[in-house]
Amino acid sequence: MCEEDADVVMDVVSCADVSCIAVVRYFSDFITLRVNTDIKLDEFKEQVFKEWKQFTPLGITFFFRESGKDFPLDCDFSLQALISITNSKQKTSVDIFLQNVPRVASSSSSRADSSISNGSSSTSSSTNNLTVTMYLEDKSKPAKPLLSDGWPKVLGDIVHVFFEGVKQVRVAFTKYRLRTGFQMIVTHNERSRFTAKCADEKCGWKFHAASIDERNEMFQVRSYNPEHICGAGGRNLNQTYSTSFSSSLIEEEVRKNPHKKPKQIAADFQTNYGINMEYYQAYNSREKVYDTIYGDDVKSYSHLVWYIDAIRETNPGSVIKFESENKQFQRIFISFAACIKGYRFCRPMVYLDTTFLTGTFKGCLMAATGINGGKGMFFLCVFFL
Repeated sequence: MCEEDADVVMDVVSCADVSCIAVVRYFSDFITLRVNTDIKLDEFKEQVFKEWKQFTPLGITFFFRESGKDFPLDCDFSLQALISITNSKQKTSVDIFLQNVPRVASSSSSRADSSISNGSSSTSSSTNNLTVTMYLEDKSKPAKPLLSDGWPKVLGDIVHVFFEGVKQVRVAFTKYRLRTGFQMIVTHNERSRFTAKCADEKCGWKFHAASIDERNEMFQVRSYNPEHICGAGGRNLNQTYSTSFSSSLIEEEVRKNPHKKPKQIAADFQTNYGINMEYYQAYNSREKVYDTIYGDDVKSYSHLVWYIDAIRETNPGSVIKFESENKQFQRIFISFAACIKGYRFCRPMVYLDTTFLTGTFKGCLMAATGINGGKGMFFLCVFFL
């Protein structure tokens, strides 16, 4: 924010009452408040304390970030100026960061406490010194950006197209709901249309997307009112999300580290996205990713019947022994016809090897090989128990 912006703001503040959504962030948590240019710093702090009761007025400071730099909000003017400039840039929301500052018996901390506790009385001196353009003295532990920071805009705007159909729309809506914290109601959730609105009947927020092709493969945003007028939409940490949604977010890291523990998955999920994840959710999400990568273990056994028929049809003379009990797999032995005939040209020696399987149903895999005339390994048969 430059001095020219500050001059513009003083004119705007004095002649118009504008408002926006203040997204107050503290590390991975946040709340949303509707604020206007009449608000005082003390009033703003009181609204924050209603949501976060663990803080005290003398133990916190506010700041905003612009072009990678931090600017303090330590008086009425700096807060009102930020709201005005946000509105003049036609933005509907602004990020305000909360910093918990322990009280230290020093002149600098005394001045900071005095500034926080007497925000309204220091408006005049702050205006003259353009505190809006000052940096924060304490920049330790700045708020870490989250991978979900862009989710409030994921729904796009009018005529925005979702090329993966209603599935992509549902994912985008879940991201928006989790990131903003507003309570939503889905009125239509069908293959050809998706409609949602704010749970507050007085709020005008509404989103509607519909299919634009006969096969419902592409959706387009038909109407969208992104403005919430329902005031503070404090984040609900208990908002639900499906296993399919969370598994899609952790799939890449599970592929890189298939043995990652659910406890670590849950911790990284909250650190990266600012969303709570319980142990059982992390476990189920990981299992969902396993199904995507390796396939369903149960269904894979049902494919054995088809596989045996295919071998007998395409490899006459092969030996196959398949045993089951109460429709449950027990063991299978396979030796292809070509391998049986080829053993006649191998040395009269058979090598057996076995390994334990660590999948869902465990088991043991055994194989027999021989040595051909070129001293190479020659496969003979395989036995799965």
